[in-house]
Amino acid sequence: FKRDLFAELYDFLDKNKLVGVINGPRRIGKTYLLKQLISKLCYDNPKFAKNTLYFSFSTAMDERDIITKLIGVFLSKYADSSEKIYVFLDEVQYLSYWQDQIKQLYDRELPIKFILTGSTSLFYGAKSKESLLGRIEKFNLLPLNFGEYLEFKGMPRPKFDRGDFVSRLSIFRLEFKKYLAYGQLPEMVINSGIEPKKYLMDMVETLINFDVPYMYAKLDRTLFSNLVKSLSFSIANEFSLSKTAKGLESDRQTITTYLQILQEIGLFSPCLNSYYQSMRARLSASKKIYTTNTNLTLATNGFDGSYLNDSRIMGQYAENYVHLRLKEKYEQKIEYFSDKRREVDFVTHDGVWEVKYGEVGDMDKYIEISQRLKKPLTIITENEMSDGQVKKLPIYLL
Repeated sequence: FKRDLFAELYDFLDKNKLVGVINGPRRIGKTYLLKQLISKLCYDNPKFAKNTLYFSFSTAMDERDIITKLIGVFLSKYADSSEKIYVFLDEVQYLSYWQDQIKQLYDRELPIKFILTGSTSLFYGAKSKESLLGRIEKFNLLPLNFGEYLEFKGMPRPKFDRGDFVSRLSIFRLEFKKYLAYGQLPEMVINSGIEPKKYLMDMVETLINFDVPYMYAKLDRTLFSNLVKSLSFSIANEFSLSKTAKGLESDRQTITTYLQILQEIGLFSPCLNSYYQSMRARLSASKKIYTTNTNLTLATNGFDGSYLNDSRIMGQYAENYVHLRLKEKYEQKIEYFSDKRREVDFVTHDGVWEVKYGEVGDMDKYIEISQRLKKPLTIITENEMSDGQVKKLPIYLL
C-alpha cells in the first residue's frame, strides 16, 4: 500500500538538490514511507544500493555532530562518491542541532540528496542557530484520507461516475463513519488484530506524557490534557481563548502557548475568520477549531463510532474532514467567513466551500457570500453531484 504522497516524493529524489523534509505526527507512516522510497529506488537503479543510507535516531543519540560523523563514515567506507548518494534520516527531531549539520553538509556541494523525517513539531523550539531557508522542501504527511483508507482495506476508491457512485453509496456511508472513528492511521486499518480504543488511548497518553513534555519542559500536564479534551468537544465550532482560559482556570497566555504546541504537533488547527480585514483583528477574534486526527479526538473523551450516530455531531466531523482535505490540497491559507448574519464554512484563494452532509436546503446566503467574495461556490454534500453556477460535490469524492 502506498500513500498518495509517494509518487510526488519519488519524483523529488531526482528533481533538484533541495533537502526533502517529511513532517507528520506519530504513527502516521513516515518510516514505512522512507523504506518504500528506498526499495523502489534500489529496484529501479540497482547501482544506488551501495550509495543509499538509512538511519533512525532516538533520544539517546543527541550528540552535536552525530550526523556529520555518520555521513563521514558512510562516505569513507561504503559510498562511491563518483555517483549520486541518497541519505534518508528518520526521526531527526530528537537531535538538537540537526539543522546545523545538514546545512554544513549541504553547503559542501557533496553529491548527496537528503530526505529527512520528523514529527510535525520538527522546527518548534529548535536549539539550532542555523536556518535551512532556501535549502529545503517540506512535505506534510497527514492521516489517511478516505480514498487511501478504502484502498488500504482492499476496496476501490469512489469514482466520478454517477452509476458507480450510486451503487456504492451505502458502502461509503458505512465506511466513512468507521474511517472517522478508527481509520486514519495506517497500522489500525491494515492490522485487524489491533484493538482500536486501546491503541488510540495509548497514543493520547504518549502524546501528553512524552512527546509534548520532551519539547516543552514546563508543561502543566493536567491543564494540557484538559485543554485537549475541551478542544475535542469543540470540533468545527468557534472558540474563544479568553473563555477557554477562564473555563480551565488558567490564563490566556498559557492557553495560547499550549494551543501553539498543539498546532506544532499536528493535532489541532485554528481557522481564522476572513471577515476581518486586518490580521490583528482576525487573530483577536473568535476562531474555529479543527483536528488533524478525528480518531484521536474521539478517543480523548472516551467516545467510539457510535458518537457519530448523532446527525449534528456527524455534520461537524464531516466538516472537519473537508477542512483536512482542503489543507492537503491547498498550500495557501484556509479561512472561514462570518459576519454574524451569514456564514460559510471555508474560503480558499480560489473558492468558497459549504459543507452540507445532510439536507442541502436553501443556498441563497452562501451564494451571496460567494458573490461578495467574487469566488465560485462549491457545496460539499453527502450524495448530490452537479455542475453549474453552484457546484455540488459528494464528500467521498473530495
